[in-house]
Formats: sequence, C-alpha cells, structure tokens
Amino acid sequence: MPKDNSAARDSEPVVRSRNDERHDMAILSLALRGMARVHREHEAAWPRRVPPLHSANPREKNTALAR
Repeated sequence: MPKDNSAARDSEPVVRSRNDERHDMAILSLALRGMARVHREHEAAWPRRVPPLHSANPREKNTALAR
C-alpha cells in the first residue's frame, strides 16, 4: 500500500508567480464588473417607489415605515 503524503504536501508552501496573481485579479475584476452591470440594470428596471429610511424628510420616513 502506498504511503500517504497528503500531510507533507499540505505543509509545503505554494509558490505562486506574479503572473498567477495578475490572472486571478483579472478574473475577479471581470466578475465584479459583470455583477455591477447586472446590478445597474436591475436598479434601472425596478424604480424605487418607497423612499429610503435615511431620508431627510420626516414625513417620508413615516410613510416608508408604515408600508
């Protein structure tokens, strides 16, 4: 039966090149851009009808809480 070296492998540091890090950052930035675009499209499709709770107008706050 072969010896299990998984513990030894996990303890060795993983050497990552700068290129790997750039690749990871590029993937993350593309994902975030896509999420931001979807968010903007969603916000544009569904206009706000309820005023925000942090509104300066106290009447708006009351109506927002009552709904």
